[in-house]
Formats: sequence, C-alpha cells, structure tokens
Amino acid sequence: GIQTLCADKRSMLLLLSLLVFSHFAPSLAFLAPVMSSSSSVPPKKIAIIGGGPAGLTMAHALLKLPTGVEQVRVFEQKNESLPGLGGGIQINGGAAVLSRLGLKSKITES
Repeated sequence: GIQTLCADKRSMLLLLSLLVFSHFAPSLAFLAPVMSSSSSVPPKKIAIIGGGPAGLTMAHALLKLPTGVEQVRVFEQKNESLPGLGGGIQINGGAAVLSRLGLKSKITES
C-alpha cells in the first residue's frame, strides 16, 4: 500500500491524487511497456520523493497499473500540510468522479 511520512493529511492528498490520476491516467500508459519488458525485472518496492499531487499520483499509478510493483513509499519533507503553498487544483472537472466514489462531500467539507 501507499505509506507516507506526512500522515495527518494523507487521506486528503490521496483523494486529490485520485482526482489527478483519473484525469491523467491515459498519459501514464507509457509505464506499461517499460514495466512489462521481458528483459528486465520490475522492482517490487519503489520510493518516491515528494508527497504532493504528482508524487501521490505516481504512487497510485504504480500500484494501480500492471507494473509488478508491490509497495510504494512516499517521502515528504514536511510533517504537516501547509495551506496556501503549492499548486492549485480545481475539482469542477472531476466532481462527477468524486461523486461516483462517494468522496465529493469529503473534499467540499475541508
């Protein structure tokens, strides 16, 4: 599963990563040929530096796609989320996805 050192906001960041993943999943198809090559053995454990939307999306993609990866560990420098820092994200385009997953109310409550 996904582990992170910034556990207090992990669920919120994971929800955002799922939203980003659902939007960019087709462009992540490049991972499949690399990881399914018969000449290389895919790593079982992966470390990702950075627990922002991109890092969490990559962690989710590595576990969701048929990559052979069994464990992803995300390392984040900060111990807590810092409101107002980093990039912005609009949930309007992904609201339908969040609704289908039963997660829209959790995002709008925050």
